[in-house]
Amino acid sequence: MTVALLVLAAQSFSAPAWAAAPKAPVITEPAAAGQIVSAADVHMETAPLQDGDGNGHSCSDWEIWATGPAERAWFASCAEGPEKVHVHLGNGSFENSHAGRTSLLPDRDYELRVRHRDDSGEWSSYSTRLFRTDNERDPLPGAPQWIVGEAGYVVEEVATGFQLPVNIAPVPSYGHDTAQPMLYVAELYGQIKVIKGDLSIGTYASGLLNFDPTGQFPGNGEMGLTGLVVEPATGDVFASMVYEADGKPYPKVVRLHSTDGGLTADTQTTILDMPDEAQAPSHQISNLTIGPDGKLYIHVGDGYDAKRARNLESFQGKILRVNVDGSVPKDNPFYKSSDGITARDYVYAYGFRNPFGGAWRQADGRHYEVENGPSVDRLVRVSAGADYGWDGSDASMRKNARYVWEPSHAPVNIDFVERDRFHASGFPEAKHGHAFVSESGPTYASGPQSRGKRIVEFSFDSDGSVSAPKTLVSYNGSGKSSVAGLASGPGGLYFTGLYPDDPAAGPTGADAKVYRVRYDPDSTASPDTPTVYQERDFQGTAQSLAPGLYEAVRGQLGVVGNDSISSLRVPAGYRVVVCAHDSQGRKDTGDLGLCRYYGPGLHDYVGDDLNDGISLVAAMTGPSTGRALTAYRSRDLAGKTSSFGVGLSEAMFGELGPVGNDAISSLKLGSGRRAVVCAHDSLDRTNTGDLGLCRFYGPGSHTWMGPELDDQISLVAVSP
Repeated sequence: MTVALLVLAAQSFSAPAWAAAPKAPVITEPAAAGQIVSAADVHMETAPLQDGDGNGHSCSDWEIWATGPAERAWFASCAEGPEKVHVHLGNGSFENSHAGRTSLLPDRDYELRVRHRDDSGEWSSYSTRLFRTDNERDPLPGAPQWIVGEAGYVVEEVATGFQLPVNIAPVPSYGHDTAQPMLYVAELYGQIKVIKGDLSIGTYASGLLNFDPTGQFPGNGEMGLTGLVVEPATGDVFASMVYEADGKPYPKVVRLHSTDGGLTADTQTTILDMPDEAQAPSHQISNLTIGPDGKLYIHVGDGYDAKRARNLESFQGKILRVNVDGSVPKDNPFYKSSDGITARDYVYAYGFRNPFGGAWRQADGRHYEVENGPSVDRLVRVSAGADYGWDGSDASMRKNARYVWEPSHAPVNIDFVERDRFHASGFPEAKHGHAFVSESGPTYASGPQSRGKRIVEFSFDSDGSVSAPKTLVSYNGSGKSSVAGLASGPGGLYFTGLYPDDPAAGPTGADAKVYRVRYDPDSTASPDTPTVYQERDFQGTAQSLAPGLYEAVRGQLGVVGNDSISSLRVPAGYRVVVCAHDSQGRKDTGDLGLCRYYGPGLHDYVGDDLNDGISLVAAMTGPSTGRALTAYRSRDLAGKTSSFGVGLSEAMFGELGPVGNDAISSLKLGSGRRAVVCAHDSLDRTNTGDLGLCRFYGPGSHTWMGPELDDQISLVAVSP
């Protein structure tokens, strides 16, 4: 009898003999083989389970394998909940040669492997997707932590001591009383801080979450309190957040009221509760704004479930419109009183994935939102009743888009500088009506990023179409800080550094900061170092260059951008070489294209042949002593030698040392050094002439210059 019971028990927990395995997963992110992704933040997604037996999705196995040598570098076994179809590195564990790491290695090839398990216990076969991690970007030498991309603006630290500050809400009625609240700051893990006019900090409300939100970054730690807005008439603060019920996270909006002039919250009232609308990390309720009509607009993410975004019976993937007491306006596009109040009645627009940011433009009275996609992000102008199409595909993220970021830059907030709001934050008239967007970039990544960690600016045509973005501020540190919260406020454009810059503090350390971008017409691009400009005649976004070698492929021209330079200033004591190409795919052997030499002076136009075509800038002083580079007269590092320190050396000035002009055959570069060598120097070529063949060399031994450059080199530029 006991044996029979054991057999029956075993049979009850095994898949039926007729059960068919699920189909291999459809990988949707990375979206294509060979896609370049951040080593710190790999988004891994699949389409929902496909099972011919109609079984549910039990869990998924996720793996990342290094290629060469082949080994498993990371895994998340039988991931459940939202992680069945969408995981991040923080949801799993590193192993083998990657053990102890929190990110993959940069500039490497990897393979994602994933399989689904249905609730009968059957596993699908694995699906695979090759991808490559991006290069690391080094900070620009000699430049500050935050680089301002346009002359006349400065970045100032306003306050510190914040934990995951995700949003900023200015007080509309703020005047000049420095003892009164000026800004509120939402901290993801359940606090609202207040910054007074004297820049002192207080706690407006704490303990707003009924669960422990701590978790991994990127991963399940990205959930909690998000949106903030202040009602002009009352000074009450509306906050959007997630709460937990029966072990699941759901969205709600809370109204907080103060009896001491806005310094602390006295009461809180839930005005909108959305049970049975389970949220997911990052894909949750977020932005709050009050429109020109006095209504409250609420952004809600899709909760990792794309099909709900276009389902009008769900709150997820929507922008909602409600009265400030939480009731439904009867003029909402889908309002219908005869069937009771449902999600449909609240919907203003639908078909969104992750609509983090939203703001109102005065010129047309319209709402604009910025939204994260899998590999494509978008900026859209929102229309009442419109479908924005999110169906799980990158293609759907292009629907109705005014601008598309491809690949993703992770835009998270948007605001407009308007004349009658805080006097346009002190910005000049040329900026009035412009939108500014914070791009957070890869989650908790180190150093500068080519995609994100910046604030960009959009201008608008009369029909609402937008310009390509220009960088106003970009991160240039070596740490973890990024840009998240953003708001036009008194005296400037305020933004939050989402994480403490010091990696030792971790992402949740209470040392994140609030900054202000302030217009200061007396502050200009430094006259003491070379400066490049996006427009002719020293107009547009500018980037000051400390001595060094700047390449677009390494993100070092991130302020002005690749193929965007039109004019430059070179102060006394500097020499500048600009080239059409950088080292991407051209290290040690490739032609850098047209290269030109610029001496001290004002160069108001680089010419039609290089305008908006520059990818490399060597901004150098003259030669210095040292052994950063050793040049040899013979092949194989033999013969007479010349040693070069950091700087630019030319034959015409006798700066190539004992080896001399047109005599270098091999060279050796020290660790971390980069160099550009050219066939010609500036003799009779300053500002207008072609330097002939120029080539890029990285660290190491280069035993022959090749027939094109052997005994032909007249200029050597060595980076710090």
